[in-house]
Amino acid sequence: MSEQLIFCSDLARRDASGQTILRLEGWCIASRPICAFYLENPTSGCEMIPFGFARPDVKRAYPEYPNAENSGFRLSTNYQPMPDWPTRLCVQIEMGGGEREFRWFPVNFETHDVQTFELNEKTGTRADRADAGRIDEDLPIENRLQRSLTARRGLTLRLDIINKCNLRCVMCHFSDDAIFKRPTKQFTTDEFKALFREIGPHIREVILSCGDEPLTSKYLPEILYYLADEHPEVAIEFCTNAMLMRAPIRKAIMETGVARLLFSVDAVSAPLLESIRVGCRYEQLLGNILALRDLKEQWHACFPSFVFNFVMMTRNIHEAPAFVHLAKSLGADSIDFRHVVAIETYFDPTDLLSSQPAKYNYYREKIIEQARAWGVNYYLPLPFETAEQWEPFSEPEIALPDFRRVTPDPAGSHQPRFVPARVAQAQSASWEGSAAEEFSTTFCARPFSEIMVRDQEEVLPCPWHRKTLGRLSEGKKLPEIFFGEDFARLRRNMFKPEGDPNCAGCPIKSAHLPTRANT
Repeated sequence: MSEQLIFCSDLARRDASGQTILRLEGWCIASRPICAFYLENPTSGCEMIPFGFARPDVKRAYPEYPNAENSGFRLSTNYQPMPDWPTRLCVQIEMGGGEREFRWFPVNFETHDVQTFELNEKTGTRADRADAGRIDEDLPIENRLQRSLTARRGLTLRLDIINKCNLRCVMCHFSDDAIFKRPTKQFTTDEFKALFREIGPHIREVILSCGDEPLTSKYLPEILYYLADEHPEVAIEFCTNAMLMRAPIRKAIMETGVARLLFSVDAVSAPLLESIRVGCRYEQLLGNILALRDLKEQWHACFPSFVFNFVMMTRNIHEAPAFVHLAKSLGADSIDFRHVVAIETYFDPTDLLSSQPAKYNYYREKIIEQARAWGVNYYLPLPFETAEQWEPFSEPEIALPDFRRVTPDPAGSHQPRFVPARVAQAQSASWEGSAAEEFSTTFCARPFSEIMVRDQEEVLPCPWHRKTLGRLSEGKKLPEIFFGEDFARLRRNMFKPEGDPNCAGCPIKSAHLPTRANT
């Protein structure tokens, strides 16, 4: 087989005028490994194209080509082709012995046909010294990030607005007396505004919870209305156990156009749920969710979308398949099934499903069966690797009698006056052109696309990073910390196969918390 480069364009989306290409997608493989990928712009040099996205279809079609399984590219751009000027890609190819070479290839983005080029002097012209100067191969990572965030909002701001929770769930740090009874600390509305103004121009979504219950904050409604009124382009999201989601806050959720709510519910039957979510009342919790579901239907609103978090343990895994039906009845857009994250020993270790892998695998298949039957999107960890088989002595029928007795919590006089027609929700659902997409082929994109404030003080890239990268009490503003050297060092480590040492134990990398939805 002669040495070749194969290219295919899946998408070349143009603006309304038809003169400018806004989005490019496709794949590219070669007989030798491809290291980097650039689009030549006649007026501004070469633009790096994010490359290395998963393409299992290409791997199936071309199994003999190196890295075919990660040969996808995606680019949001403002590329204006010039008449009589060929569209050219500059591809950096591994030539062997550690040597790399830039070669130019004239390509056609307007066809979906596969384009094949021989790797020779005629079809793969080497970049000369003048050309090489136009290629941003050595563009610093921080400059690339700044360029991305200048072009479009790309950051998620995640923070707890209060350090309290009203429940003491068995798998949560709030089951510890020292945590549950600690003094209250929270952001006031003015403090939140001051914090948000610092980083706001870069924010595409704000998540008002990390591990605490935002509905315990008396400032939550004011913060929601501030974001909706002053920053309508920013999508709002938070996680809640729904116990405190009574009529006034439901009204605020609808009027401020909250994009997504994540509800923590881990059982179908009332006794089991109340034994896990210690302090909750089954009828009140589900009645509040039903009431918000009904408000959405009344206003013909798509938002907030409902995601249900179900933490799987040995004590509740048998109810997980039936939970699909319950969640669907509550208006679920998706269900996030996840393992317990063993941050500390706040729970009985025998509750970990890793202690009964065959049992998990058995119910995992049941969950998939029900999710497909009810047409619900779901997130579900992979099966455990075990040869053991497991089946119950008798399969209990998990019906929904407790749920059928629940009635929606009445709204009384707290009816929404309006529901905004906002586009932020749809924008937040797409990562197209964001920093998260541009750096998604690194070990982890969160250090490029997320900034988290824990306990109203510590600044980190995500909830699971082991090292605090800044403290608000030290007087630095959020942008100074995010664009500072500690974050920059972490981002450089994301280009290593093993990532950063403080990423060890990440529950996403261990698949305790799956990030890809199934249907």
